[in-house]
Amino acid sequence: MSDLEERIRQRAYDLWDSEGRPEGRQDMHWLSAQAMIIEELAKGMIDVQGKKEPRKPRIAKTKEVSKRKIASA
Repeated sequence: MSDLEERIRQRAYDLWDSEGRPEGRQDMHWLSAQAMIIEELAKGMIDVQGKKEPRKPRIAKTKEVSKRKIASA
């Protein structure tokens, strides 16, 4: 089982457990968990290994590029 699949499985379990362990909703819990994990990955809230650390912003590079463009204009 891949790390991503394991993370989705755990999140689905947590959702199921938090809702009082209802029967017959495993597909809904799986899809909800999958959407949550994918959104967190896309936003950089977690990395593929599961560390919940946001990506470092690349603001410093952007400012340098902007200064160069202004200086060369």
